Amino acid sequence: MLKRKWHKVVWDLIKKKSLLILGIPQTNHYQEIKNLSFPFKFQKDIWGNKIAVLKGLKDEKIRISFYYHPYFLKIKLPDFTLDDYSSQLLSKYDFLFNPNRFINGQSWEIKKIARNWLKEKSLKKIIISVNNYVKNNLTYGNPIWGLYSFSQALKIKKVDCGGFSTLAVSLFQALKIPSRLVVGFLLRKISPLNLIFPLSFASFQMHAWLEVLLPNGVWFPLDPALEWRRERGLTRRKGGLGIIPADRLVTSFGCDFKIKVKEKIYQIDLLQYPWEAEDD
Repeated sequence: MLKRKWHKVVWDLIKKKSLLILGIPQTNHYQEIKNLSFPFKFQKDIWGNKIAVLKGLKDEKIRISFYYHPYFLKIKLPDFTLDDYSSQLLSKYDFLFNPNRFINGQSWEIKKIARNWLKEKSLKKIIISVNNYVKNNLTYGNPIWGLYSFSQALKIKKVDCGGFSTLAVSLFQALKIPSRLVVGFLLRKISPLNLIFPLSFASFQMHAWLEVLLPNGVWFPLDPALEWRRERGLTRRKGGLGIIPADRLVTSFGCDFKIKVKEKIYQIDLLQYPWEAEDD
């Protein structure tokens, strides 16, 4: 049996503004987190994310440290049909069908595209076809700190991994297939020094992908942006339809968060890098 490989991560932050909000990595099907050292309370949302809301002094120094072990995921896509979804499962995850600023299965643009699959009952064929549609109709480029919406992806065509993902999730939403955004980081190539020194923010690069909830309750991952780049020789990273290598750190699921602090609502695109604002 192979020995589990743990990476120590230490994030040192300086809170430049009076309010800081961030997602706290936790154990899930992509990773195991242990020995989390974080001297503040956090809250959970409907997605299951752990969210820390830090108010107070500016220029406050904050340290987050933990050990993490990423899993290698390889999931076979079974021959399910749309009729295999139980009403209980769809009811449990009905919030996944709510439109927001970035994902909207009710948009006429999305519904028009989704007509391609309205007569298809095979979930497997739909997932593969939607994944291919996104890859064939978008170009990777113009990375941003925030998140591209599905409408921006359709309009400008050249978007980063977030744009690939919001378009795909919007199409699944229109087809009444539960899916969600996965947000986090790719682990940069580890050098021998990483065996001695802990990983920091500089050890990771931003990334987002998506996953579809199968009728058996398993989350099936898709990474069309990474596939697009690999198919064109722009990256040697593995991963894509049903495969996620052990090179990622997940910080949250979902997008377009509305975080209430006192009586004010703060709207945040992603829980990825720490988000700051002045607290009135």
